[in-house]
Amino acid sequence: MNISTLLFDLDNTLIDTKTLTLNWVLKYHPQFTKRVISTHYKNADNPKERKLLFSLIARSTRTSIENLQRHFQEYLFKNIGIDKKLVSLLALCKKRYKMGIVTNGSVKVQRKKIQRAGLNLLFDCHVISGDIGIRKPHKAIFEHALQQMHSTAEA
Repeated sequence: MNISTLLFDLDNTLIDTKTLTLNWVLKYHPQFTKRVISTHYKNADNPKERKLLFSLIARSTRTSIENLQRHFQEYLFKNIGIDKKLVSLLALCKKRYKMGIVTNGSVKVQRKKIQRAGLNLLFDCHVISGDIGIRKPHKAIFEHALQQMHSTAEA
């Protein structure tokens, strides 16, 4: 088997979105403890569960979900980053492999995350579900990424 291409997920693979979400909640809404979040919102970084969490926070703080989402995104973009050791590893991989990011989400938000984390130049391709209308884990989104990089999947 000759591997020529590596595909990575963005959230909770390259960027620790789960910890960023937890830290935002604990910093700005400390009434929701780690235990409450980990018990009831195990995947608070998942957009559907985050929306449930935001609706709970909105009810308890009398703030709109839209304001919470806007505040969270500002916090996320300000605090996003990746580990320096990971950057070094990705730079080594880039010398040998074509590399792509395949991620679910809106184009605007995911592109900004990629840019803010400094991942632009490390990857040859960024495929975002909101851009092509196909979400992971559907096989077609990965095929699209491989096609963009002129690669094929091996069985």
